[in-house]
Amino acid sequence: MGHMRERVRRRRVTGVAIAAALAAAPAGAGAAPVALPPVDVSPAGSSATAPRAGMDASGALVVVWQAPRAGGPAVWASTRPPAGAPGAPVAISAAGGGSAPALAVAPSGEAVAAWWRAGDAGTVVQAARRAPGGAFGAPVDLSAPGAFAPQVALAADGGAVVAWLRFDGAGTVVEAAVRPPGGAFGPPIPLSSPGRDAFAPQVAVAPGGRVAVAWNRGRPPVVEAALGTLTDGFAAARPLSEAGEDAYDPQIALTPGGGALVAWTRSDGASARTQLAVLPADPGAAPGAPVSVSAPGADATQPQVAVDAAGAAVLTWRRGAGGAERVQALTRSPAGVLSAPVDVSPAGAGAADPRLALDAAGRAVIAWRRTDGSDPRVQIATRDPGGAFAEPVSVSARGAVVADPRVALDGGGNGVVTWRRATGDDDIVQIAGLDDAPPVLLDVEVPASAVAGDPVRLGVRARDVWSPLAPGPTWSFGPGAGALGASIEHTFPVRGTYLVRIAQADAIGRVAVAERTIDVTPPAPVSALRAPAGTPPRAATSLRRPVALRIGWGWQRRADRVWLRVTGTAGRALAGRRVIVERRVGGGTRVLCRVPVTRSGRVAGRCRVDALMRHGTIALRVRARVTATRTTRARALPYVTRTLVPAPRKPPAATP
Repeated sequence: MGHMRERVRRRRVTGVAIAAALAAAPAGAGAAPVALPPVDVSPAGSSATAPRAGMDASGALVVVWQAPRAGGPAVWASTRPPAGAPGAPVAISAAGGGSAPALAVAPSGEAVAAWWRAGDAGTVVQAARRAPGGAFGAPVDLSAPGAFAPQVALAADGGAVVAWLRFDGAGTVVEAAVRPPGGAFGPPIPLSSPGRDAFAPQVAVAPGGRVAVAWNRGRPPVVEAALGTLTDGFAAARPLSEAGEDAYDPQIALTPGGGALVAWTRSDGASARTQLAVLPADPGAAPGAPVSVSAPGADATQPQVAVDAAGAAVLTWRRGAGGAERVQALTRSPAGVLSAPVDVSPAGAGAADPRLALDAAGRAVIAWRRTDGSDPRVQIATRDPGGAFAEPVSVSARGAVVADPRVALDGGGNGVVTWRRATGDDDIVQIAGLDDAPPVLLDVEVPASAVAGDPVRLGVRARDVWSPLAPGPTWSFGPGAGALGASIEHTFPVRGTYLVRIAQADAIGRVAVAERTIDVTPPAPVSALRAPAGTPPRAATSLRRPVALRIGWGWQRRADRVWLRVTGTAGRALAGRRVIVERRVGGGTRVLCRVPVTRSGRVAGRCRVDALMRHGTIALRVRARVTATRTTRARALPYVTRTLVPAPRKPPAATP
């Protein structure tokens, strides 16, 4: 303990310096996210394709992809904990292989992956679940033979839906399987009507069990969608696009009111437009009329749509042709007001495959593939809640062809971009972290009360999802008082209520701050007892001499635990012995604890007493004594009464 206090003293800094550092450092809000250097997730030589990624609320990452292994293609997965490194890839599909994986990750860390595998009777859609922080379990079959192209969605409460296409002998139909929170997937549910081929299913699910599926069907294709619940099934599918015009590539997002927004590409034979329609929650209400959100004069394809917790939406698409394609985007207010489209990708190079991620707070990231033949790159543009899209940033390195960009957010300011990098005959899955959040402060240890003059142990644990931590954390106790370290001791000199401020920065300058208050009480009056002067020694103790013993009493409380603090001094002749703290119980005594006496004669310790609380009060009649030695005599101090009526606990301050 002495070594730790000495180390803290050597690293002591002033409160003025701490305050200046906190004022100068950015807090993370409103700053553009920092894209970290790319990292390989799949091994070289594996020819990985179809990468998909998701993040949970803690910043943990799950990535899946398709790559060959003995016997055929397989679905592989790699996970990365916050502040860690991607784990070794593990095949999660069983014997028989797996192709075209889809992935969804919930804020809790639960994940569901789906794919199709070849079988003797035809291809079958399978799914596997990963428990938070665990590994993927054994896959289960969801479909009858003939199924392929699965899509998966997972709600924050654990509700899930998987939709796919299946060839029924006459054509392709859309089917789905749903899973209530904590349950298992049910049997396949047919969604599209037979007779005309259906394609491109997309799925969405929300907490509470609302689900939605959209697809295009027929020739010329028409966009259709169906709403339902995990427990009651789906209502009849409703057409959304106008008949007589090609409508394809639908995308769907649920709204807080129970309906959905559906975007798709419409071609009238002259050009393609991105359209949007509202699907009301009421099955008896007619869908809203389609609205063209892209400007005329150039093809607009590859739409994406997402909705935040307030009901505001972001739409993005690719517009243009001939190497001059641009990624464009607009917003839709909860009231349905559309903004004007804006260019998101830079001029001078083509752009393709836009992918959108939007979190509940309204933070958005769009990733796309820059199609410049001399310098293909994966690029992103970000938007803070309520703001505009920032200038594009390249996240992949030069010198390689890139494909399949994807983006995911954790809801706290962090994100990830994943893509496939081609190097000759090999394809490798890469990721780049997006750091727009400060570190997270965990296990903040600041007691609610202390005694003036007594050292108090303080501690905190910090982590950052992507960036290394800067030296620290930094503690501030008021003007002129501060320290550095994850575990420290501090002595408050006088009584009062102190604001303890803890700050931890990461390597890119984001700072997390937590504040706690601590009530410091004055030390209790000390009692002293010496052997009465002039007392004639008995023969058996003629060599013993009186030794002073001074003891003070106080209370210490942390959360639901209460201690009786014992502090004081004893004569050096008692060094190495123990002060025995006794409480009177009826006509006898019981030992509460034993506190050692240091070489210098210092007494400092505590007795755990919260188990003695009765009706919110602790009342003790206690005394301290030290057993005699051959050369000393120390008699027990008189009994004193110590009473504590704990005040209601203050709610802990929020940790950024």
